[in-house]
Amino acid sequence: MRNIKKAGAIFFILFMIGLIVFCERKSYWERTTFRKEAINSYIIQKRSNWTGGRSYDYLLPNNIVLTLPNNQNLVKGDSISKKSNTYRFSVYRKDTVGQYRFYKDYDIQ
Repeated sequence: MRNIKKAGAIFFILFMIGLIVFCERKSYWERTTFRKEAINSYIIQKRSNWTGGRSYDYLLPNNIVLTLPNNQNLVKGDSISKKSNTYRFSVYRKDTVGQYRFYKDYDIQ
C-alpha cells in the first residue's frame, strides 16, 4: 500500500513537471512565431488561456497567437500591423463610421 502511494505521488510530480514544460515550450513557440512574422491582419478570436484570466490569447487568421495581460483591451476585429523580427506592433480599431483608426502601439519584449 505504501509503494502505491509513493508511485502515485511520483506520477503526480512527474505529470506536473511535464505540464509546466509543455506550457512553457508552447508559449516560447508562440512568442517566437509572433516575433518572426510580419503581420498585417486582424483579431478573429479572443479566448481565455491556462492563466486563469491573468492573460488572454488573441488569435489571428494565419494561426498566430498573441498573448497579452488582461489589462490590454484588444477586441475581436482590431487590426494588427507588425514588421518581421520584432515584438513591436500597432493596433488599429474601427471607429463609429467603420474606418480603422490608430489605437495604440505595443512592445511585448
